[in-house]
Amino acid sequence: MAEGFGQTQYDLRFSLFHIPIQIHPFFWLIAIWFSPFSRSSSNEMRVWMVGLIAWVLAFLISFLVHELGHALILKKVFGASPWIGLYGFMGLTFHHPYYRRIPDRWGKILISFAGPAAGFLASALLLICFWLAGCHLDFAFISIGPIHLPFAFPAEAYFWLDSPLPYLYFSGWFVYAFVLLTFIWGFLNLLPIQPLDGGNILKEMFLIFSPRNGLIQSLWVSFICAGALCLISIQERLFFTAAFCGYFAFQSYQQIQFNSKRRF
Repeated sequence: MAEGFGQTQYDLRFSLFHIPIQIHPFFWLIAIWFSPFSRSSSNEMRVWMVGLIAWVLAFLISFLVHELGHALILKKVFGASPWIGLYGFMGLTFHHPYYRRIPDRWGKILISFAGPAAGFLASALLLICFWLAGCHLDFAFISIGPIHLPFAFPAEAYFWLDSPLPYLYFSGWFVYAFVLLTFIWGFLNLLPIQPLDGGNILKEMFLIFSPRNGLIQSLWVSFICAGALCLISIQERLFFTAAFCGYFAFQSYQQIQFNSKRRF
């Protein structure tokens, strides 16, 4: 499948919309590790297992929706041949360097934005279905470190989270996890940090208005934002987030040095 994407004999492979998809075993481990059930002390094994399956399924679908947003634009708009790989805590959309229609700067922005947009749209459609069914939507705030974001969830589904009925318990946790994960994943991907979608969008915007200096300018923005979030995450004791942001800051700084030398 994808050159440069690790393959094992235990990978799950299938296709959606004629787009090949490969899921590495490490993806399932990360999905379980990030679930609230990985730290649960429930004495009811059946209840624990139902909730865990709902979370992992929502985790998988939220990533697939995001990557399919990128892949479908590449395939349907630009005639590329994309494929998707899910590995650990990331999804990647690859494609051969051949297009029926080569994307310009605005086309590349569309490709980058399509991933988060697909997740937001899927969550919105799910919430609208609950609303049309007569459910009330509760609005609250979720915290990602120092950032507080508005969050909507069907009020009736809160009761399902504690339901003794397995199908309601499963449904409650699936809806909660899917809406939460697509929202958080979409928001984080729109941060102006390369190589996230938001960083790629910012890079193309800078290159539109400043073809000569846009790349370096966008990398400085990426470096400053990633570095600031790394420091804030350390202060908040969010060390996993700090490690990611620190790595992105380091990558951006390396790219600044590399591209600065190329100009002279």
